[in-house]
Amino acid sequence: MEKIIIIGGGGHSKVIQNIIRRDYKEYEIIGYVDQQNKNLNIPYLGKENAVFNFDNKNFKLVIGIGQIDEGIKRKELIKTFLEKGYNFLTIVSKKAIIADSSIIGEGTVVFDNVVVNVDCKIGDFCILNTGCIVEHDCYIGNFVHLSPGVVLSGGVKIGDNCFLGSGSVVKHYTTICDNVIIGAGSVVVKNITEKGTFVGIPAKKIK
Repeated sequence: MEKIIIIGGGGHSKVIQNIIRRDYKEYEIIGYVDQQNKNLNIPYLGKENAVFNFDNKNFKLVIGIGQIDEGIKRKELIKTFLEKGYNFLTIVSKKAIIADSSIIGEGTVVFDNVVVNVDCKIGDFCILNTGCIVEHDCYIGNFVHLSPGVVLSGGVKIGDNCFLGSGSVVKHYTTICDNVIIGAGSVVVKNITEKGTFVGIPAKKIK
């Protein structure tokens, strides 16, 4: 049985643990690392650097950090572990619908009831949260978080390091550049070409 260490101990991590136990029975979760003990029902192994106490050939990592304000920390941790030769597992819920012609990148997590339709490319270390829909021919960069209920219509392109809040919608064949935050419930109807935070219907830049 292959072994897993989960990075992070918050609510996002708990959802991932549930998917692994249900759908990845060939793996054993040996514990989690976090800045503090969150009293989860799996062993607390210590802070993030406790991972280095384990041989990287004997287990895989799963990134369980999901908050918007943790995005930079999340990316830095992943970079550090990759440089040290650790491997990340891609987690795809068996309750998700993924077209055979679509590609899911390394370290990405796909939650229950997600739909990824035909000919999509999802980058590395993304989060496709519960119930989001990615329609045909979409491209999603690396380190992108689609919150619960996000809808990307066909042909949408999302750059790296973007966060789309719960229930937001992006019109078909619209492009969003790198480093953009879309507020919950917003509707993006035209291309976004500069980084920043966009909210409303239609979405407009606020900072």
